[in-house]
Amino acid sequence: MKKITCIVGIFIVFSMNLHAQNTETKEYRNQLQFSPFYFLAKTFYVSYERMLPNVNGAIRISPSVMMDMSKSYYDLYDDMYVYNIAYSSSKEAYALELAYKMFTFESPRTANIYFSPYTQYKYIIEKYNDNTHKNNVFGAGIDAGIKLSGGRFVMDITCGGGVRVPFNEDKNFSSEMFDDNYKGIIARANFLLGMTF
Repeated sequence: MKKITCIVGIFIVFSMNLHAQNTETKEYRNQLQFSPFYFLAKTFYVSYERMLPNVNGAIRISPSVMMDMSKSYYDLYDDMYVYNIAYSSSKEAYALELAYKMFTFESPRTANIYFSPYTQYKYIIEKYNDNTHKNNVFGAGIDAGIKLSGGRFVMDITCGGGVRVPFNEDKNFSSEMFDDNYKGIIARANFLLGMTF
């Protein structure tokens, strides 16, 4: 009887260790992602994230660079002649965003919901022919999203909003939410793909 009890005990301990090894998921604390949607707006957006397991959160740093250069022509008429005039414009934007993610569930897991307060700074240079316009934009707010993990791959879907305040040279503001000179409450959303390491 003692031998059977001992064998059953060893079997139970071995089964528990095997189950723990199978369910254990290695946690990678670093994450690098990019936004495919930002490419449509001629912007390179990358995000680095560092997990903080003791507080079940993460710090996120997201720099971005935008460059758009275009040239167009229009016709100017007078009484006798038609003038073909070139109109060139360019726009550069450099931004840096800092955020702190607060996860709802303990990491690592396949899906996790988070809330993320953020702060952002953007420096914009616009040129129209020989005129140059510079703009400093500050923003802060909170996002909510879901982080999906599969092996080393990760995906973030996020949306939220906050306050945005531009400081430009001519102190002109726009009523269009996605204009660089917009001042007020703004909504935002993002989709990120990347890897953990």
